[in-house]
Amino acid sequence: MAHIMIDIETLSTAPNALVLSVGMVLFDETNIFDEVYIKNRISTSTGDVSKDTAIWWMSQNDEARKAITEHRKGVIEMPEYNLVMEIRDLLCAYSVKTIWSQRSFDQNIIENLMLRNGVDKMQLPEYYKWRDLRTVRKLLHITNEVKAGVLHNALDDATAQVKTLQEICTQYDIKLN
Repeated sequence: MAHIMIDIETLSTAPNALVLSVGMVLFDETNIFDEVYIKNRISTSTGDVSKDTAIWWMSQNDEARKAITEHRKGVIEMPEYNLVMEIRDLLCAYSVKTIWSQRSFDQNIIENLMLRNGVDKMQLPEYYKWRDLRTVRKLLHITNEVKAGVLHNALDDATAQVKTLQEICTQYDIKLN
């Protein structure tokens, strides 16, 4: 069993936000085992679009905007329903012990995304599997974090978050249960 870090990029901050991309990293205290980066095919997307979030995206650097708008070799792009099934299947296939994210923002949006695409409520990840990296950092008064390759690229952010958590585990001799 391993842990998974999930990061998403969206076009809103509402629980029913349109999801642009999902980055998932399978890991333990010292290793990264697998990485998955999926872009949502916008033409098949559902969810809320916020004017404020769209304006925020326009203020981000070119690399961040390109990560959500351009087609790139090696990046999986699929219709929203398939993206949802991929998330569900990955969480089941790896017998994920815990699901980490930067905060409950990701959890709420992912669960809403899954429900509106037909995933039965009983197939959602159990609420007690979710963990919040920001809470860990706040409790330990940790202000530094590993920087992402491209900020606001879901996979780069998820990988940086894993590395930050791994550094915390090493520094404080923490075992992830």
